[in-house]
Amino acid sequence: MIKNIRFYKKICALATVAVMVAGFPMSVHATETDDNETEYESVEEEEDDSEDTEEPEEAADEEEDETEEIDKSEDSSDSDDETSEDSEEDDELTYVNPLEEDHPSGVLMLDADPDDAESTEGSAEGIGSIRLTTIKKPKNVVSMVVPILGNIDYDFVLDPEGLVALNPDNNLVDGESSVYFRSYDSDNTYTVFSDMAVAVNKSSVPVIFQVELNVRGASDLGITLTDLRNVYSSETPALCFAILPTGVGTVCGDSEVPDMAVLKSEMATTDGSGYAFKEIVLPGTVDNFEILTLPTDERDVYVQEYKALDDASWSVAGFSLYGACTRNADWSETFDSMLNGGSLYITITYRITPVFEDNEDE
Repeated sequence: MIKNIRFYKKICALATVAVMVAGFPMSVHATETDDNETEYESVEEEEDDSEDTEEPEEAADEEEDETEEIDKSEDSSDSDDETSEDSEEDDELTYVNPLEEDHPSGVLMLDADPDDAESTEGSAEGIGSIRLTTIKKPKNVVSMVVPILGNIDYDFVLDPEGLVALNPDNNLVDGESSVYFRSYDSDNTYTVFSDMAVAVNKSSVPVIFQVELNVRGASDLGITLTDLRNVYSSETPALCFAILPTGVGTVCGDSEVPDMAVLKSEMATTDGSGYAFKEIVLPGTVDNFEILTLPTDERDVYVQEYKALDDASWSVAGFSLYGACTRNADWSETFDSMLNGGSLYITITYRITPVFEDNEDE
């Protein structure tokens, strides 16, 4: 419609000019109607002899000026309409220059109505862990230097009449007795006590050193087994043995065990069945060890071990045997039985047991 109005305006302007050129005294009036449209009509004017013939040209110039003003007004209206349409389009989409500092590169910013905007959510999970160093405490060390009983001669001789002591060629060790133990050193050497059996505790915990003694074959030879208190007063052949412990001493490192005296007050004698039992406690010392922390095949897991010190002092104890028989009894029947193959035996057994405190593992 705007284009039609423009065309109509131009036709009217040309018609006015054409009429004025042809010498017709006419003018064109523009009237605005209710429909906001402008109607043009030509009005015949009376000739005025007093006016100059140049008035029609001035009137035409004025009409052209009015026409240009109307054109500018309509152009302005068209421009406003186009600007309004562009503004509506701008409300819908706005392009942001990625080179501007306020926005990251390559982002197309859209203006949206907050009421119509949709929220976006995201989530993720992480699993926590912890790493700790695990150190397994050292296991207790149980190490004993046990007596080698096979190196000890427990063979014995019954001498109720004291014949051994009467022979000047015999070497008596520790005095006279009614029962002697033989020695590997010499056939003429007789000892009152058997050789010492020694145990060394090189453990980190205490150990119990137990010794048992059993006499066998005595009843077949007519010998009564009794204790040390009754053996001397018996009128029939009687025999007893005893376990004599030593006190607990110390030995440094791998040094030789020093001589230790037996404790006669602590002896354990056989009973009527020929059985005797003695128990000795050997302390253990943790201070004799250094702790080494060593890696394992497991990650962050270490194990500790004890290593014995070179100058450690270890606890040591031992025992010896003692025997006695009745001197005033008749041993002839026993003598004949032994000549005919009868035998008399003693058996010595020891056991070492570690003691774990506070329910510690072995």
